[in-house]
Amino acid sequence: MRIRRERHLACELLEEKTLLSGLSPRDTEALQEIASINNMGMFLSQLALLENVPAGVKQNASIVLTDGRNLDLSIHELASSKGTIVPSDIDSTDEPIAKHVLDEVGKSDFTRTYLESLDLTETLLYGELSHESTAASDASLKLLARNSVPLVSSDLTAVDQLETHNGSGAGPAAAPCPAARRTARRSTVRTSRSSRRLTQRP
Repeated sequence: MRIRRERHLACELLEEKTLLSGLSPRDTEALQEIASINNMGMFLSQLALLENVPAGVKQNASIVLTDGRNLDLSIHELASSKGTIVPSDIDSTDEPIAKHVLDEVGKSDFTRTYLESLDLTETLLYGELSHESTAASDASLKLLARNSVPLVSSDLTAVDQLETHNGSGAGPAAAPCPAARRTARRSTVRTSRSSRRLTQRP
């Protein structure tokens, strides 16, 4: 009986340790990075909803905000299940972007500045999710990333269309970004990832 009880206690301790360290340091950092970038996207879209912007921009901001909130919920659920913490606000490295957009509030150039900043933010989010959909060690993180990529890609394509038509959204249905632009974006994401992180991913 004593041996059985000791084995039971050992199993409980192992389960607790697994829960508390459910994500590797590398995967934890990746999840926190995704959360931070998504927070920036939600901040920008909320700001646009408060401004006098074209109807198409406002409608897109509402969609991006809804998608961002759904992703945020999934991120926090995953973090909770793995015993880790993710940020609920924008990262300090993103503050210059936020300030740049805030400086244009109430001005004629707000829409353009907002769309450019949202484009960059969604590009970063797309790059992170794409990377983690194959590189993450944790199966749950990999699945979250894989399931989120199509939605973020759709949001990004819609932002591209709005930028092309100066926020009006007029014109033919949105098409995928040209290969050259996608390549440039991937390069931007890689450069940004290297500068945002203190450690290099494997």
